[in-house]
Amino acid sequence: MKCGRVMLRPLEKRDMELLRSLLNDPDIAGSMIDHSFPVSADMQQEWFEKNVPYEKAHRFMIEADGATVGTIVFSKIDTANKSGQVGYKVARAFQGRSYATCALQAMQRYLFDDVGIECIIAYHFKSNISSRRVLEKAGFRYEGIRRKHVYKNGQRQDVVYWSCDRGHTESIREDMQTV
Repeated sequence: MKCGRVMLRPLEKRDMELLRSLLNDPDIAGSMIDHSFPVSADMQQEWFEKNVPYEKAHRFMIEADGATVGTIVFSKIDTANKSGQVGYKVARAFQGRSYATCALQAMQRYLFDDVGIECIIAYHFKSNISSRRVLEKAGFRYEGIRRKHVYKNGQRQDVVYWSCDRGHTESIREDMQTV
């Protein structure tokens, strides 16, 4: 799957160190709603061997301009409703270059066109303005805020919810920014 300068490829064993570095980066970990503990190389390897071949998720690495820059995943899949949740992480050195936006657009095409998903949800901390911009550029629509929903970084955090459905995405596909 490709979008502009970005290509998505399946997760491989060789990606474990990059994934671990993303999880252990304090800035990235601080913006993640579901994760907040350090991961050792052994823990990361064990997770890969135990989960990746078996889990019901679509995990990809984000490649751009000759480098692996991050990861994107579609998980918490509800097969009856053809929906699920998307999440992404881009290494700090590669942020601000539209890689996350392009990766999300490629993932949308894949999920809607190839997998048959009808609705994708995403959420982020209200303070994460960069993630908000990624979702807006990819055509996601604001759904609402769960106030003080998560305790993280020493305080209660508001969580902002977004969604993107097949029909809306198809109607704006030509307007979506592909860098």
